[in-house]
Amino acid sequence: MKKLPVIFFTVGMFPTDKDNSAIAELRGEGHNVNIQNGSQVPDTGSKLRENAGVYGAVPTAYSLAEARKAEEDDLQEAGGDTNPPAPGSAASEFPPAVGETKKPTAAEKKAAKKAAELAEEDELDL
Repeated sequence: MKKLPVIFFTVGMFPTDKDNSAIAELRGEGHNVNIQNGSQVPDTGSKLRENAGVYGAVPTAYSLAEARKAEEDDLQEAGGDTNPPAPGSAASEFPPAVGETKKPTAAEKKAAKKAAELAEEDELDL
């Protein structure tokens, strides 16, 4: 099976010196790096290229896809359904049953971690 490349997105047509340093580092780690102008990727309506990761000035479409993938991975780890009910459907409107707990999504975990870091910084500033 062919190894998927990582995609490094630039802000313009050409990578900056900083971009080139990051690209060199990725290649040094053994990644096959494809470089793409991120401003040429529409936010919606385009097919996303398969990849092993995205770096640089990541366009919205790829950011959303990465977030969805992380949530699906979390659900699969927890043994949950990766195809939840559609918003507004009867099944999506009921909270978890008493005694059941909802596993936090990747986005919720990230937000909680950031909040804890900020709280810790505030405590240190006192």
